Amino acid sequence: MADDYRDDVGHTAEDFARISLAAQMRRGMHLLVGREPSVDDMTALASALEGHFDDLEATAPRIRGTSAWQGPEAISPPSDGEAFADSLDRPVSGSGNPFSIPMEMYRDGDAVVSTVTLDAGFEGAPGRSHGGFVSAIFDDLLGSLPMLQNKIAFTGSLTINYVAPSPVFEPVTYRGWVDRVERKKIFVVGEAHHGDTLVTSATGIFIDATEMMAALYGA
Repeated sequence: MADDYRDDVGHTAEDFARISLAAQMRRGMHLLVGREPSVDDMTALASALEGHFDDLEATAPRIRGTSAWQGPEAISPPSDGEAFADSLDRPVSGSGNPFSIPMEMYRDGDAVVSTVTLDAGFEGAPGRSHGGFVSAIFDDLLGSLPMLQNKIAFTGSLTINYVAPSPVFEPVTYRGWVDRVERKKIFVVGEAHHGDTLVTSATGIFIDATEMMAALYGA
């Protein structure tokens, strides 16, 4: 089954087509890792995909432009309980990127929350998610927190503490919040729970880049 995605965030028909294709590519990745197809089936599928991807490669290169910077007042944080905006191309949480981890982030007061179920392609040790993907989830989750203060910030440091095994195929809830702000440094904290069990915690420092963005792109 393809990944679910929101249809109320202003995406175009092209966006939805990209999201749908990325979801099927992501699905295929997990099925290849998590199933036992025959050699003939894999060979036939690879041949079919090669033809489709040759056609895709023949299309015009895509230029991923950025919207003109309109200053911090243009940042629109979600209301309490609402989802953060979907950024299609993000390699961790972008719904239009086949490399991404299907996750939606929601505002919970001054915190951000996401419940994530990792599939077969993210398995490290048997039954456990690979720690690098857990770290990537925290990076995106905690990186969304400055938006609640109408800021843009980049990761300065991120420390992950693997407290207990984080499972695949089962939901894990990630939560992050701002601990304090010191000038341009935004200190953040995060936790991930599988049920009532704390499986991972995180601390990080994000660097406020709002003024830098204004200088680079014009406010």
